[in-house]
Amino acid sequence: MVAVRRLTSRNSAPAVRNSSKAGLVILLDSRLSGGGPAETAITNHGACYIRDVTVEGYGVALKQGDRALRTQHIDAYVSHPPVARTAIPEAGKRGLDIPVEETPDYWNPDVDEWASVSDFRRERDVDDTASFQRAIDRGKPGVVVPTGRYLIGDTVFVRGTVRHILGCDSRINRSPKHTFQNKEQRKPLFRIETPAEGVPGVIVERLWIDVWRPAYKKDVHAVAFEHASRKSLTLRSITIWGDTITAYRNTPAAGKLFIEDVCSTGKVAEFRFDHPQQVWARQWNPERPDVMIVNRAATIWCLGMKS
Repeated sequence: MVAVRRLTSRNSAPAVRNSSKAGLVILLDSRLSGGGPAETAITNHGACYIRDVTVEGYGVALKQGDRALRTQHIDAYVSHPPVARTAIPEAGKRGLDIPVEETPDYWNPDVDEWASVSDFRRERDVDDTASFQRAIDRGKPGVVVPTGRYLIGDTVFVRGTVRHILGCDSRINRSPKHTFQNKEQRKPLFRIETPAEGVPGVIVERLWIDVWRPAYKKDVHAVAFEHASRKSLTLRSITIWGDTITAYRNTPAAGKLFIEDVCSTGKVAEFRFDHPQQVWARQWNPERPDVMIVNRAATIWCLGMKS
């Protein structure tokens, strides 16, 4: 599977060729130029979804089987009808045509504007829950989680002035004295609350959440991220691992969610969208043997999914 947005190709050869019947190509908002009148810009033998692609110079814009599409702009092309429990007639012609929103970004180069979780560890602490909370409540826009292992025993509230939580491929593990035993009312490891005035949202990245370790016990019934903020949340380069942990759930009036390069694996490591929300996901890998995404009310746009 290949999913590409904003591809610019200047070639005399074909720009895209999907030679496998099992292959899937998604191409959005792109420009393909340089081909001659005898060339085909896109050759497809499998499944494809093409939207808003400009073609210049090529004699054929898209060829699938015996069908040749000759145009300078592919407004929308769907090779196969969508698989859905309920028929969506318009989706078969163009897809759902959900507007694309770019992932928020933020970087503060001033080291004085960052609080380090490791700097707030205290000898009396039974785990790292309090050190996380102290760093978050320090009043800085950035919180860094240096490389290492951190034991979490209770919910960490992301709030206040925090805009960016930056891990360094840091490991989040269960505390021996954790409070996540209630399977029916799962508490979050991280609860994202509405931040202070002027903070547009929160970015969390480069964390490895593994609640099995250090003893491989399956007694942590938690939610990795609970989105309770009216502002946006970005999850980037995160792995969530464990047979007893839910990856994500939203709450009523939760803000926009952006997912980039996120993997979750485990028997109940699903993403849950029980309330209305707008979601944009890129390179999303929810891995589990059962239902991976429970969507009851959200609008989800996804570019690139592995399961």
